[in-house]
Amino acid sequence: MKNSTAILHIVSLLLAMIGMAGSAQAQDITITATHCVQTTGCGNLTTPMQLLTINNNGNNDMVITDIDIVTTKTTLRNTNVIGFYTTPTAEYFAERRPVMVGSTRSKMAKNRFVPAATPLSGDEVMSTIRMQGEGLRIKKGTTYLWLTTDVKKKATPGNRIRASVIRLLAHTDKGDTILTPTAARQQNDDAGVLICQTESFPYVPTTDVCRYYRIPAMTLNSNGDILLHTGLMSRSRTELRLWMSLDEGSS
Repeated sequence: MKNSTAILHIVSLLLAMIGMAGSAQAQDITITATHCVQTTGCGNLTTPMQLLTINNNGNNDMVITDIDIVTTKTTLRNTNVIGFYTTPTAEYFAERRPVMVGSTRSKMAKNRFVPAATPLSGDEVMSTIRMQGEGLRIKKGTTYLWLTTDVKKKATPGNRIRASVIRLLAHTDKGDTILTPTAARQQNDDAGVLICQTESFPYVPTTDVCRYYRIPAMTLNSNGDILLHTGLMSRSRTELRLWMSLDEGSS
């Protein structure tokens, strides 16, 4: 009986030590979630829904292998794929080549997460997205991870799409640890990205290798013609640009 008690005591100590190691590793990582755009258009690709700013303040790398998200059946009906991209800065549209690191098209494996009671409401559903290859390596410093979606060309205008990261499974040299972003999920009926019939970007920060535009103005006449004016600001020049659409913004 004494031996059994001693064994149980040793096991408890070992579990506590493992838990403390995982907590120490998790404390080195801070993840802040920010919801992104408010509107998108039918057929738009890689619409950013959420930005995760991951700060690794420790000396060791972590590898994120799986990410749990909460989305909705409405979102799944209106989109083709949900994916994750990384960029070196917090300016998604300023990056010419965002790197895809995982999507709903990735080869899925068994959910490695410890079962958790995640309350869902309305038409919410939970899904696990596996990172590509060996996983997403988080080095010391800041990593920007974008949760995006491709909107179907025949999506329903007026519907809202949303998705939020709730947990990330990371592998460390001391084992697996679960990370949680410091932001609440979007759960209101008015939350999420509103689907419009058409949304286009005549100017984005990569246009003409210029990140800065100012003094925007837009005029719509009775014929449905749209005139858009903006100023291009770069180190070498400043010029005015005029964009015109004769089909109510479709082109």
